[in-house]
Amino acid sequence: MTPLVSATDTLGQRVMDLQSDGADPLRIELLHRARRFKRSWIEMAEALTQLRVSRAYEGWGYADLYGYCNDELLIKKRTVDKLTGSYRAIERHAPQILDAANDDSPMPSIDAVDYFARAMGEHRDDAEPAGAARTVVDELQRAVFEQAQPLSVLRKQFNDVLYPKSPADDALAVMQRANSAAQRLCNLLPDIEGIGRDRVSEVGAALDAFIRDLESLIPEARDRAEQARAS
Repeated sequence: MTPLVSATDTLGQRVMDLQSDGADPLRIELLHRARRFKRSWIEMAEALTQLRVSRAYEGWGYADLYGYCNDELLIKKRTVDKLTGSYRAIERHAPQILDAANDDSPMPSIDAVDYFARAMGEHRDDAEPAGAARTVVDELQRAVFEQAQPLSVLRKQFNDVLYPKSPADDALAVMQRANSAAQRLCNLLPDIEGIGRDRVSEVGAALDAFIRDLESLIPEARDRAEQARAS
């Protein structure tokens, strides 16, 4: 059986190959940071943010940042955007985190900073706040950068305020719950004692028709909910 090769091993081999070829020291440093990524995401985010500006990857034979990250660092486009957007959020809203990056103070997770960045619109070109009240933004900023709260706690505390559900979301949720309940009841009908076979058939047929009606309505309701969220 061929032994499995980890991404870390692959990146390490690339470092040795590039060093042997006398490659650009920046290119080698980026590979080192990719290997340390899970332990120090801010280092990786800083390097990619600078690379996006310098476009040094073009001298290494890559047309864009995403192609370089995917092929050489084994980092996907979505992760690149998550890293760079989160780093911009720290630069703008909590630069003290960068000064304290090497001490023993708790570091916010990339998921927590990404949550904050999305709430503030850091992943958009205009980088405008996403309409959250100032007090909520301040509370979120403290929770992420001072208290280093995990993503699960942030979602529980802030989701309802930052991403309130629209009437279209509520309507979709009712349809989905009704569909699930009808299907569960339909499955239970044969096991209910004391109910005649004719009645079971009658109720089962009605439930089947009801489920079909719901399943024809749910896609449209989902589209309306997505349109409401987009607007």
